[in-house]
Amino acid sequence: MNKLLLPLFIILLFSINCEAQQYPLFSHYSLNSLGFNPAIAGSTDCPEARLVYRNQWTGLKENPQTAILSGQGRLQSIPLGIGGYFYNDEAGKLKRTGGSLALSFAKKLDSLTTVTVGMGAGLYNIRLRDDYNAETIQDETIMNGLNGMWLSDFSAGVYVQRKGLYVGFSVPQIFEPKLNFDEEDLSQNELVRHYYGMVGYKMRINREFSVEPSALVKMVKNTPLQWEGTARVFWKNMLWLGGTYRSDKTIAALVGATLNDRMTLAYAYDMATSNLNRVSNGSHEITLGYRFCKSKDSDGDGVMDKDDKCPKVPGQPENDGCPDESVADNDPEDDQGDDRDKDGIRDDLDKCPDLAGSLANSGCPIDDRDQDGIVDSQDKCPDLAGPYGTEGCPGEDGDKDGVVDALDECPTEPGPLYLKGCPPVAAASVVTNEIREAKDIAIRHVYFDLDKDNIKRQYFQDLDKLAEYLVDHPEWRVRATGHTDERASNEYNDALSKRRVESVMFYLMNRGAKRNQIVAEYYGEGEPSEVGTTEANYQLNRRVELN
Repeated sequence: MNKLLLPLFIILLFSINCEAQQYPLFSHYSLNSLGFNPAIAGSTDCPEARLVYRNQWTGLKENPQTAILSGQGRLQSIPLGIGGYFYNDEAGKLKRTGGSLALSFAKKLDSLTTVTVGMGAGLYNIRLRDDYNAETIQDETIMNGLNGMWLSDFSAGVYVQRKGLYVGFSVPQIFEPKLNFDEEDLSQNELVRHYYGMVGYKMRINREFSVEPSALVKMVKNTPLQWEGTARVFWKNMLWLGGTYRSDKTIAALVGATLNDRMTLAYAYDMATSNLNRVSNGSHEITLGYRFCKSKDSDGDGVMDKDDKCPKVPGQPENDGCPDESVADNDPEDDQGDDRDKDGIRDDLDKCPDLAGSLANSGCPIDDRDQDGIVDSQDKCPDLAGPYGTEGCPGEDGDKDGVVDALDECPTEPGPLYLKGCPPVAAASVVTNEIREAKDIAIRHVYFDLDKDNIKRQYFQDLDKLAEYLVDHPEWRVRATGHTDERASNEYNDALSKRRVESVMFYLMNRGAKRNQIVAEYYGEGEPSEVGTTEANYQLNRRVELN
């Protein structure tokens, strides 16, 4: 009878524990994925440890209970991640204890994508629980069950990250170790190979909230495909709430909080929607995380890099470490470390990554042979200087003020461009070097990325100087007009050009300029700078003009 009982316990345990799931899993699988994917090792920015306790199907006698202590970090001297865990898992009459070590190697494919591969090896013991009482312990099966059996475990995995997206695949128990407590037992129970697939994407909704949908798929031999879908909502990266639905008719509620810059706490409650809930009070899971270093704060704005969406630019805590959303590029992956020539254009978009250039010239130095302020690629007369409004060619300019007569509202009296060629009033008729510099700055356009109203960093210096001039000279005015390319409806482009010009307006106002000093107008796609469907033309049309 004893020889029959033990294999029966084993089969029963493995058949009811998560539908033949022999490997412990958790509702907060995104926090504890190192337990089934060794490629996760070293994926954090500083060493950390996690303690997890799960009490499953409470109310049942000898219900499954699992505790895991894990840790991971990245070696600085060589590009390797290291991790491991110790665990104790009890269910029914059986107890499983052991540990595993993992090594990973990460490769950055580009500025946005990292691929990590990992291998893990472990050793664990399966035995009868210490409080197991048998009629006789002389039986070989019972004696072996009390002493336990040591088994090895090998696993492999891959993990891909791109911006907020992460994808993982792993295979634990690769070699399917045999489980046999009696040499005469021919049943050949084994710990079968598992296959895990995980995917998730964290996206920002606004400056306070973000959402992360994720899914986990589990495949085990001779069992139905298992899956679970999860969604979590984050508030300022300090608190999250979420829910999970599993294919085994289980739902789970998730909650977590960042206690300080070192500790996190998470809790999950599972409830079966099947007949199991008649005899079970649900499952409880708690996770405590601890970081062994404070996160870096590269820009000194008080928001740690791990939570800072703009780690290279000072910002506000309520905006995830970014400047005001209307005036800053909030792309967390747009890292100026990938800008070798420091011209504000990412290397993967810069046609001349080692030579500082302009956005209008695709990151290359401006070629302007006639020095008329119009790049040769846009200048129809690249060897003859032409005034504003003539596409770089000489034009009729009777008063020699640099504004062609066709655009000059005072063609017989010299006047500056920002006054449409008319002379200023007598009290302001003296043009100082400061005014000349201000005019030079004011006529520079601000260009935008497709469907964006965020001001790029490369324009901050000029706009700061222009704002300074406006503060020093309250009688000055600037006219800002917003424009888009043609790729959207008229209504959408009108709204987009309005947001763009307001971005510039608010930027200047945030630096001291008065609202009545700025004339803000928007024209959508109605006044293109360039005609044509090339990407270069589209880029030049996505602009705010300053006059």
